[in-house]
Amino acid sequence: ERFLIRRFEGGDPDTAIVVTVGLLTLITGLAGWIWSYNNLPFPSLFPVASIDILGAVVSVRSLGTTLVIIAIMVALQLVFLRTKLGLALRAVADNPQSSAFSGLPVGRLLMVGWGLAAALGAIAGALVAPQLTLTPGMMDSALVYALAAVILGGLSSPVGVVVAAWAIGVLENLAAVYVPFIGHDLKIAVPFILIFVTLIIRPQGLFGRKVVVRV
Repeated sequence: ERFLIRRFEGGDPDTAIVVTVGLLTLITGLAGWIWSYNNLPFPSLFPVASIDILGAVVSVRSLGTTLVIIAIMVALQLVFLRTKLGLALRAVADNPQSSAFSGLPVGRLLMVGWGLAAALGAIAGALVAPQLTLTPGMMDSALVYALAAVILGGLSSPVGVVVAAWAIGVLENLAAVYVPFIGHDLKIAVPFILIFVTLIIRPQGLFGRKVVVRV
């Protein structure tokens, strides 16, 4: 963060996203070179069983993963909206220069923010690995859906990203079942189509705010 990410934090947020994606690709390649790309089993944090909910069979692992994600989302909202640390992180993310003039330790807060993001990434990996098997590139497909949700929902709207992620999952599975030329083999194309259409029609996302620059 100090030697790479911080160089791009004063510009467009999309630049930081591209830099982190490139860094992920580099780290994934190094991990595959060191430990190989062989799929390895990873122990599940939840029992491998299923339960019946209103006639639908749901795995305990999927239900537990969903509950953990909801708990993390609620906790993050409380931190960002109700604590001094969260408000400071939001201020630094929105305008680092004004935050520095206000006396906030911008450098330390940025380190805390990226550290929090890394911790959440580790939790996500621990939740996903039992379902996908452990491999350096196991999060590549998840990254596509994450980027699609961010672009569709809007980078400035956390709630919009959650709604967009849900919508992408529903649309992808509906397309796989009801659109003959897509099917299950090409359903990964759905998030790419949504990214393309959103960037053309509404670049700030469905729930994002349009940036107005005063001159």
